[in-house]
Amino acid sequence: MSEDLGAFYRRIDEVAAEGQRVAVATIARTRGSTPREVGAKMIIRSAGEALGTVGGGCGEAEVWRTALDVIADGRARMVHVELTEEIDIKSEGVCGGTLDVFVESWGPDQSGLLRGGLFGPGAAAELALLPALENSIPVTLATVIERRRASPIPVGAKMLVRWDGRRVGSLGSPALDNRVATTAIAALAREEPTTATYPLGSEPDAATVDILLEPHAPPPRVVILGAGHIAQPLARIARLCDFRVTVIDDRATFANRERFPDAEVIVEDVESAVQRLAVDSRTYLVLVTRAHAHDVFALRHLIHRRSAYVGMIGAQRRVWAVFKLLHDEGVSADLLERVHAPIGVDIGAETPAEIAVSIMAEIVNTRREGPAPRMSDRLRDRFQRRLRANEAIDEPDL
Repeated sequence: MSEDLGAFYRRIDEVAAEGQRVAVATIARTRGSTPREVGAKMIIRSAGEALGTVGGGCGEAEVWRTALDVIADGRARMVHVELTEEIDIKSEGVCGGTLDVFVESWGPDQSGLLRGGLFGPGAAAELALLPALENSIPVTLATVIERRRASPIPVGAKMLVRWDGRRVGSLGSPALDNRVATTAIAALAREEPTTATYPLGSEPDAATVDILLEPHAPPPRVVILGAGHIAQPLARIARLCDFRVTVIDDRATFANRERFPDAEVIVEDVESAVQRLAVDSRTYLVLVTRAHAHDVFALRHLIHRRSAYVGMIGAQRRVWAVFKLLHDEGVSADLLERVHAPIGVDIGAETPAEIAVSIMAEIVNTRREGPAPRMSDRLRDRFQRRLRANEAIDEPDL
């Protein structure tokens, strides 16, 4: 969803702190063309004020009316919205699908889920939803939205699952919790909310529950080592693509807020910075340093880290020199194969801005598992053959 989730849940928290209840409407399923996606949310207060939208029109009005009933009696409901009924010759929209919108009540009794302590005073605050969002901790919120065939699982039950498997809450069954936790972690990688059906037994007529999985992950981060002419347009493009950006360079005349107004800027030598750099599976590392020695040091310390991507700029001979040196030091050919070098997608780029486009295209291609040809593809097999053969040559025939 496009809304600021932190602001959304903080608003719920503020209302709950006043002792009031709100209804939260969440799109759980879509079919056909719809104005909003699964996971889109809306808050409705008892006086009728709303924050967010699940699509507008008559369908949203029906959700709004249901939300007032939910606030009144506390019982969650599923609203089926037929957008096809709104289409006529005068319609401005192009949607003609259907929405299933889950509407539930949130109030003071949910403050623990938001701030901690939901499952007793010993519950860790960092496992609550708002601290996770505020501290960029990837979590998935699992909610039971429907049940069938006399299922004992209560509608509205919730469990919060962190990226590392730690979790709080329960959906009503330890076996179900374990199965959902595995799916919840996988949902973080896809970054898309989804609804899944879980049978509660092996019999054909076993009861089932539908669970909405909402992954809340911080934006991925591009770390640019080197603040030269390519780094500046690359940082801007990365921000346009909704990446967080960190720029590292020891030259304050290059690494400063004037040149990188929307990035975290670290003025420090590469050797010190990379040893303290936090890297995870949502980190994309770009080496555009000014010196061969910086590339070698950075790769030596970062290639073993669990990053999503490592790319290094350089002509083919420079890339080979770095690979050969690290391989001679004991870095395996398999690890070196992770490095995208020469960096970028082959678009014939020449200027710093064009090279930045090429680099960011490869990062997006990696993130989305796209089919775009990479510059490194042409050399990967040749480099791997020579490294595995441990050929005693200074450079391949390039």
